[in-house]
Amino acid sequence: MQEARLVAVWVILLSFVIAIPSVMAAQQWDEKICWKKSQVRGVGKIPVCEQKQEKDAGLCYGACKPGFKGVGPVCWKECPSGHHDDGATCRRDAHIVKKDSYGRGAGKVGKIEEGQKQAGLWYKACRDGYKGVGPVCWKECPSGHHDDGATCRRDAHIVKKDSYGRGAGTVPKSCPAGQHFDAGLCYSTCTPGYKGVGPVCWPECKNLSAKGIKMNTECGAACSTDRDACSKWAGAWVTDGFGILGDAVEAIDPSKIAELTDSVRKYPANIPYCQ
Repeated sequence: MQEARLVAVWVILLSFVIAIPSVMAAQQWDEKICWKKSQVRGVGKIPVCEQKQEKDAGLCYGACKPGFKGVGPVCWKECPSGHHDDGATCRRDAHIVKKDSYGRGAGKVGKIEEGQKQAGLWYKACRDGYKGVGPVCWKECPSGHHDDGATCRRDAHIVKKDSYGRGAGTVPKSCPAGQHFDAGLCYSTCTPGYKGVGPVCWPECKNLSAKGIKMNTECGAACSTDRDACSKWAGAWVTDGFGILGDAVEAIDPSKIAELTDSVRKYPANIPYCQ
């Protein structure tokens, strides 16, 4: 059983070694195909929002009007001073403070110059900012507070915030100068004659040649003389190359995969680089 398996492996390997180069040689691909020389342009960076936009939760929105703050697709009016922002409302908590006071003496029946008469008696006038109640002068309450006698009270206050929509957010696509947007990231601009695909710049075939033959037709990672040559070369690669490789991988020990991969890499070794 083991011997039969080894024989099968050698037959597959032999087919792999003989069939692929023979297909390549028969077609003379070195006069029809050339490999592109690529350039690496580094890891892409996350794009930013355009000017007059702001980023929120990963999306770009139009800036809100002055006095408003953006939360997703909605611009909410900012809360007045002293209020807490509770989302759709502004809240000012209740506030109670003790009033300052001082005594102004016992009241008299007789009139007191520049005094104040209360409940049939005369008292000295209170200082500015104070209000007399019998023999005591109480500090007046701040604006917006209720006078409860010995204390000043400001009730809780909740108001609904004004708002307006600013449209659906968009994915950031703006890149700094010298970079361009590609597949969701910003990359350095490729040199003239190259086209960027992710982190790699590939040369354009329109002005390339090999061995003095023009190969100005795009063919993936290669250039070709025409579309027909590109299609046939790609088909030969898949049919005669990876088909045999797949059969071999199924038949032999996985440790041999690396050796077969090396053989595949040698398969197009006679294909020149584009110039």
